[in-house]
Amino acid sequence: MLNQYWTEVELARLETAEDFHLLAEVAITILARMREVDEEIIQVCGPISSGGLGDPELNKLRLEAAIRMAGEQGYHVFNQMPFETAIVRIMQKYPPGQYCTEVLEVFYRTIFESGYIRRCFFVPNWHTSFGAKWERRACVRLGILLKDIPDSWFETADA
Repeated sequence: MLNQYWTEVELARLETAEDFHLLAEVAITILARMREVDEEIIQVCGPISSGGLGDPELNKLRLEAAIRMAGEQGYHVFNQMPFETAIVRIMQKYPPGQYCTEVLEVFYRTIFESGYIRRCFFVPNWHTSFGAKWERRACVRLGILLKDIPDSWFETADA
């Protein structure tokens, strides 16, 4: 799901990044390129590692479907999914068995506080996820507009 905003440089940085600060720098680079085309950038938020459909792989598929559908509806979508492999790799450095809040407090906080994201779309059952609840609170605090994605978006995708 990469697009014209990514270069080989960003892809290489994802492969070698050892912390969430470096991932955030890559995200900001992508967002700055996106802003040159359209100021109304949205991000899809929802469960990945906790809550949602109860399985990280199913949650990722659902987020990817929502990102794709938002793009098909004409929204200018920042796709955070290419960061997932690096996020999982970096999270392995943290103590197992507890939620890695560093991904929220460094990576996503940097993205949201950058001002590039104007609106966040939340997939159904976002409220079952620790991370998605954090994202929602951050959006409210920063004045980022919110939209709840209806279940109907997934009727054909989940079938």
